Amino acid sequence: MTIAATFQAEAVPDAGSRRGEAWSGATAMLPLLASYAPFGCLVGVAVAQSPSPAAAWTGTWLIFGGTAHLVALQLTAGGSGVLVAVLSALAVNTRLMLYSATIGPHWRGTRLRSRLVAAATIVDPTWMVASRRFASHSTSAAGRSFYSGASLVMWCGWALFVTIGALAGGVIPAGRGLELLAPLCLVAMVAPRARSLDGAACIATAAAASWFGSSLPSGSALMLAMVLGACAASGGRRRTTDKR
Repeated sequence: MTIAATFQAEAVPDAGSRRGEAWSGATAMLPLLASYAPFGCLVGVAVAQSPSPAAAWTGTWLIFGGTAHLVALQLTAGGSGVLVAVLSALAVNTRLMLYSATIGPHWRGTRLRSRLVAAATIVDPTWMVASRRFASHSTSAAGRSFYSGASLVMWCGWALFVTIGALAGGVIPAGRGLELLAPLCLVAMVAPRARSLDGAACIATAAAASWFGSSLPSGSALMLAMVLGACAASGGRRRTTDKR
């Protein structure tokens, strides 16, 4: 059964409403999906340059988290053990537990299969569009159908971008693909957020951490940039709240 069918089986009673909500979720996800294209290709290049490309590509479906997948690939390529790579990927994805806590109540009373599929497909973009949908509409069943459409588009689109990057990475000299795609990824993902002071502080802090941490073991600079950037944004939000 597909992702959409799993959710819609427990969504709104009317089939037309289910399709309409799922279509709305899919269209809401398309702009975000386009912005993640450089990042997906970046992960694909890392997949192509890994010691076991087939196994690395399989992780696209099992991990479904670009940053965690990239960290795991970089650590294993750098000679780190599998346990270290797994624990690092889990640490990167701990934020998803917070995402789940915010929208998880809308899946109460549904079948276990639906809850498991929802948990497997929650990442930054799917949570973003779903949380907005649930905040503006109180009907959980309709929101689940909306989430199903958004998740299906992100799931398939992400796999497509990683596959394209993996195919291109096979003919790109080692290192050149990452150097080319990393700036594109940065521009596509963070430029829209730089318009706010909190977003600008987050980006500047993360960029500085990446620069000064470039000599750290593979994957460490990325994790350091994520943590410090999030702390900078969180501190900015607290100051704004205190002023109010």
